[in-house]
Amino acid sequence: MTILAIGVVASFVCAGDIPVQLKGKTVIVKVTPLNRQITATDKEVNAQNTALACSFLYYGHLARADIQAAAALSIDPQATANKWTQYQGRIGLEEFKKTMGEYFTSKNVILAELAMSDAVMLVVKTPDYTAGQMYVQQGDKWFLAENLKTEAGQAFGKVLNMIKDDKIKL
Repeated sequence: MTILAIGVVASFVCAGDIPVQLKGKTVIVKVTPLNRQITATDKEVNAQNTALACSFLYYGHLARADIQAAAALSIDPQATANKWTQYQGRIGLEEFKKTMGEYFTSKNVILAELAMSDAVMLVVKTPDYTAGQMYVQQGDKWFLAENLKTEAGQAFGKVLNMIKDDKIKL
């Protein structure tokens, strides 16, 4: 009965606290709807003071094919650099720049920010799919966390699935 009640509550919540069951306990994910379209001017953001700014800075570096600068914004720079270098090698430099630049021009929207402790997931809706980008705060800066294997990362994954399944409306 408790799980059903949590599901019913979550389906009507637009913002606020979302309870998530993890390993027999309930954790709370804070959801802040943003519904913010990503624009070409966001490519010029040069800050890491919020997860959103870090996202724009990260993808801005990738749009300029500056993989090393983007990787420096990751909690695992080597893995990030390897991933993007391999991808660029497969599709070529110009196609890489074009593809990464489309992040700022293809009607992408940041639907919401999910937060738990020092971690944030940005929920991004593109014309083709909805995805999550995870970030962690270290000191006064935010960094990309592609594989966040923490309680927050697990909770974000569950909430993202609820959003994708239309159990949470943003």
